[in-house]
Amino acid sequence: MEMLLAMRMALVHLRHPSVTASLFFMCDFRPRNPFSMFVPDGEGGYGPVPTAAAVRWLNEAANGGGSFQRMVRMGARPVAGEGVKPQSYLAVEGGLFRSKGRATLILENGSADVFSLDPATLMPERRLSTIEFISMPDLDKTDKLPARIERQDPVGSLTIAPFSVTRVCWE
Repeated sequence: MEMLLAMRMALVHLRHPSVTASLFFMCDFRPRNPFSMFVPDGEGGYGPVPTAAAVRWLNEAANGGGSFQRMVRMGARPVAGEGVKPQSYLAVEGGLFRSKGRATLILENGSADVFSLDPATLMPERRLSTIEFISMPDLDKTDKLPARIERQDPVGSLTIAPFSVTRVCWE
């Protein structure tokens, strides 16, 4: 859930051109700290937790120049928040990052719904190279585990899983 929160926060910040930096003070790199972003990977090394892996994707897409375009589902209706302030959010939020040599779409699905997207329709002039996603783990298990980054064949329509972050890259 921390991954979804961190990604949504970053995508909201990117909508505002006046925000030029976003720092993640909740991230810690000491292995025994509950806020650690890296945990033993079972192979003698350390792997990033889902939050760290998703923030890395955002860093790779957003830094080094280029542009940002907010991406939302057509006709999407905001979900009303139930907090002290009358806030709302869209269940699916994303950003398309374009630079000279590449383009990256990062989508967060903060809902229990599955939907499909044909990435070839977004950038027909570029070659699709990578589709990866990180889904929410089984919430019955409380072990802090490294991110399980799954890949999808970059051909045809892709499935956006519930409670996930998806990265699509074009060359």
